[in-house]
Amino acid sequence: LKADVDSLQAPALVVFSRASSQKEKSAKVTHIELNKILSETLDEKTITGKHLESLSFRELNYKTFRHVVVVGLGKEGALEHEAVRQAAAAAYKELKTLNVKEAVLHFDGITTAKRDAAEFMTAVVEGLHLAAYNFDELKSSAKKEKKDPMTVHIATKLSTDKEIKAAF
Repeated sequence: LKADVDSLQAPALVVFSRASSQKEKSAKVTHIELNKILSETLDEKTITGKHLESLSFRELNYKTFRHVVVVGLGKEGALEHEAVRQAAAAAYKELKTLNVKEAVLHFDGITTAKRDAAEFMTAVVEGLHLAAYNFDELKSSAKKEKKDPMTVHIATKLSTDKEIKAAF
């Protein structure tokens, strides 16, 4: 849990997108600078912001991040705990396809209401944990794959908030 995305270095950055409630408007990426960088992609509706839509931008080389993953949260007003949990799990799965060992997840922008932040942080943590789970208990020891765990840093300006810390 870190305060600033810019202070971290990792091969990948995860940001979220939201679908507009009006059909003619394009989706928005929750990270302001990346929203500007990806504006053409947003205008072309390649990024729609639909729930669980995940897109990888390999070799985008944004600041210290080699890859950028954009995961859809759905429509702006319809965000719930379960939708955030599923989006975090989708982000983890997309990071696995990129074969990275470390990533940063940009939490700010998922919600603007501070009252929802702790609930949504819990949902993000749950989604990452559940997506990382691998059931291999019944496999023989020869077939069990030893994989290095992936580290996901969560960056938010609310990192000092005790309710946010309690989500872990």
